[in-house]
Amino acid sequence: MRIALVGAGGGFGYSLLSQLRNVPDIDLAAVCDLNAIELRDLLSELGYNNITINYSEQGMDESSIHIVEDYHLIQYSNAALVVEATGNPEVSTEVAEMAIKTGKNVLLVSKEADSVSGAYLDKLARDNGVRYILSNGDQPKNLLDLISLVSFWGLEIVAVGKSSEYDLIYDAESESVTCQGVSIKIPGFTKLFNDSSISSIRKRKSILGSFCIPAPPDYCEMSLVANRSEYLPDTPTFHSPVLRINEIADAFSPEEDGGLLSHSGCVDVFYHIREKNEASFAGGEFVVVRCCDQKIWDMLKEKGHVISHNGKYAAIYHPYHLLGLEAIGTIRRLAKNISENVPECQINTICAARAAKDIRKGTLLKMGGHHHVITEALPELVTYLPNTRVAPYYLLSGKKVNKDIRKGEIITVDDIETDESKAFHAYLQGLEWRLI
Repeated sequence: MRIALVGAGGGFGYSLLSQLRNVPDIDLAAVCDLNAIELRDLLSELGYNNITINYSEQGMDESSIHIVEDYHLIQYSNAALVVEATGNPEVSTEVAEMAIKTGKNVLLVSKEADSVSGAYLDKLARDNGVRYILSNGDQPKNLLDLISLVSFWGLEIVAVGKSSEYDLIYDAESESVTCQGVSIKIPGFTKLFNDSSISSIRKRKSILGSFCIPAPPDYCEMSLVANRSEYLPDTPTFHSPVLRINEIADAFSPEEDGGLLSHSGCVDVFYHIREKNEASFAGGEFVVVRCCDQKIWDMLKEKGHVISHNGKYAAIYHPYHLLGLEAIGTIRRLAKNISENVPECQINTICAARAAKDIRKGTLLKMGGHHHVITEALPELVTYLPNTRVAPYYLLSGKKVNKDIRKGEIITVDDIETDESKAFHAYLQGLEWRLI
């Protein structure tokens, strides 16, 4: 299989390009990023040969790896698969739509785009006889695969989710908690750290609130899962407890059994807290299942599996997401035409935005930083309702506000300028199909 990569400059793109050197049955046909010269130098450093920079569709043959700055030129490559990893919702939507309409499969890495346009692109691909799939190496696809596997075993799933990206590290000697280089000293925290009761778990989050600010990628990623499964948020802002790995099954169980959930079938996120010499959850994924045969699960508990204190629930998990290194598996399965778990995407939830402060008319909303945060908005995961006007969080990126919005209001599509937005029209099409 020959592939094209759009968005080579980020961590995912680099890891994919690096790992491709070790895979003989996948060829790189074309690569797109904003600076062709820098991209050529990067490919050369990685050991790629026969590199050509193209500024038009002329000469896009199999003789070279073609570098382009204009993503529209990707359609002229002979790639059978386009890997989209820009993270830009508008660009990603246009690239995916263009690829699908020219008969190319699409591996969408840009979760931001899928949270807006996924339902439209999924149906467009099915109608055009090509594949539109998420990539392993990021949490949504990894979690969907884990859900599929555990369901295939016949186990009853109670909750699904992932850990947030960065661990909270507890140092007992100094009684301090550190996250991404920021530390706070908490006298007496050792008792809460070692106590797995739900009351102590709740206290941890109240104390560590400065580390538990809602992360837009968490909400975005879990919207991708919810829109391809039956699992919905128990609350729009998640429970997002602060947990050690051995507490997952206790926390993500129903309230009647001492957990946090008001009912079964929820998607959620947790913040992993550990000592520095303990293994990380590494932003991995989990499912919690009901233990229906006590004898079996008692045996598994003895083998070290994570079982709730009351013995009614168990956690099964993948403590990893390996970016482009793992994406190779998705690509190779496509190349070998191996059956892939590709659930249909429809809008079951919306990764929404609530104004974090008063927003004045004319404000240009921008996403920035590693986590693609829009500073004026806080994310929520709301359940779909017919005739909704809620605007997806990442649809706001690059849009002007056309009226004053008060702090605390959910931002709607009527609050932003959307005339030239392909992502907006894709979102509306997905909503229309949802009503049929």
